[in-house]
Amino acid sequence: MPKLSLGDDTEMRVVRWVASVGDTVTEGQPLLEVETDKTTLEVEAPASGVLLRVLATAEEIVTHGSIIGLVGDPDEIDDAGTPAESNSRPAGAHATLASGAGDLESAAGRSAEAVAATEPESAPPERVAVRHGALGGLPSRRLSRRRDLVGRRDIRASSPAADLSVVGGAYEVVEATAHRRAVARAMERSSRVPQFPVFRDFDVTGLRRQLESRRETVPEATLTDVILTVVAHSLRRHPSFNSWYDEGRWTRFADINIALAVDGPHGVVAPTIRRVDTLDPGELTARRADLVSRSQSGELKPDDLVGATFTVSNIGPLGANALAPLLTPPQVAVLGVGRLRPVGTSALMTMTLVSDHRCLDGADAARFLSSVAEQCADIPR
Repeated sequence: MPKLSLGDDTEMRVVRWVASVGDTVTEGQPLLEVETDKTTLEVEAPASGVLLRVLATAEEIVTHGSIIGLVGDPDEIDDAGTPAESNSRPAGAHATLASGAGDLESAAGRSAEAVAATEPESAPPERVAVRHGALGGLPSRRLSRRRDLVGRRDIRASSPAADLSVVGGAYEVVEATAHRRAVARAMERSSRVPQFPVFRDFDVTGLRRQLESRRETVPEATLTDVILTVVAHSLRRHPSFNSWYDEGRWTRFADINIALAVDGPHGVVAPTIRRVDTLDPGELTARRADLVSRSQSGELKPDDLVGATFTVSNIGPLGANALAPLLTPPQVAVLGVGRLRPVGTSALMTMTLVSDHRCLDGADAARFLSSVAEQCADIPR
């Protein structure tokens, strides 16, 4: 499995194989589709030849470097279109995949229970192929993939699965998707960052007026586009918020790349709009609309999801008054935007700035929000 993303290595689910065993493929031709935590991507053939074997079938979870199949020469399959050497890697097969196939294959067909029952106590741990759920009590850290290798002593040491029947009534167990697992990992990292929220209510009369003016030349413009412009100019005034913090280093960026949280079909994703402060209203609306559309259709590319220096999460369209989002490390700040609330002849909007307390203080956050408030009345078009 090749590395498909510039970000962290993540688990991927095999959606389907485009090519079948025995098909002739050319280098660069799509072989299969995989679903990452945020989108669906194609995996291309690394060499020309015949698809000899498929080792990762639909619905399996794979990671960068894991074994998914073998591509080799046409004479390495028999007349029936199956691999000539069914139990070993063909000698001429292209080394597209990580070593270790023999370990998986030698254990195939042997249950974990059989290994635990027959192996002498003094013998070294044998590695066996199991699937998630086969050993309900096995620590989750041992099962980082749906197909994983575990030892006999791991099996014996595993605790019983939770007894759900004590709750009473019917229940349903839902397995977390790759996206939800990725969100969980990111939020666990975020929870280790000392972060704090600062709230401010804004009179949005100015925002509405500027939106009406912008729509004279860009009819598709939205209030989110205006907010992105405001935030970009505020980040230019307060560069400390357009930063990453990591290992005691605080890096301030010249480019203002804003990630916009989008409610996609499998959960929230945050594609990046690059150099927001340099875009004219038409360009900004076009880029925002394109990323939102591809987020909702699951067609984002890996490059769309990296490089953000700040995040905006607008929950207003869903009717919530306010949101205090968690940081996405190594970013040092994120802005949550609530819905418009009519107040007399005007309307209010609550914005919540969450900041990394290792490099920013409450006074810094208050000044940033004051900059946003000032521009709400006079936003560069």
